[in-house]
Amino acid sequence: MEPRDAMTTDTARRVSIVHRPDGSIVLAGEFDSYAADGLDAALGRLPPERAAAVDVAGVTFLDSSALRVLLLHYDRLRSSGGELKLVEPSLPVRRLLEVSRLEELLGRQAPRRVEG
Repeated sequence: MEPRDAMTTDTARRVSIVHRPDGSIVLAGEFDSYAADGLDAALGRLPPERAAAVDVAGVTFLDSSALRVLLLHYDRLRSSGGELKLVEPSLPVRRLLEVSRLEELLGRQAPRRVEG
C-alpha cells in the first residue's frame, strides 16, 4: 500500500504544499512573504544528496521572498550532492525565472520522480 500524500494547506493564504510518496513536492497557490516560512519548512524536509523535483504548475504567484527560499534550498541540496529542480513551471513562475535569469539554474527539465 502506497502512503498517502502529506499535505499542508493554508486557505487564508491560498497555498497548498503536498509531499508526494516519491519524495517530490507539489506547490499550488500564491507564494509570497507570508507563505515563505511554510515553503521553507517543506523544502527543509527534503533529504540532502538526492534529486528533488518541485512541481510548480499550480503556482499562480511567486515573489522574491519565495524565490529566495527556493534558492537557499537549491544551494543546500547542491552542497550535499543533491539537486533541486522546478517541474512544469506555470506562466508566472516562468516569467519570474526569466526576469531573474534563474531559468537555467532551477530548470524546466526536471525529472518527474525523485531518484533514490
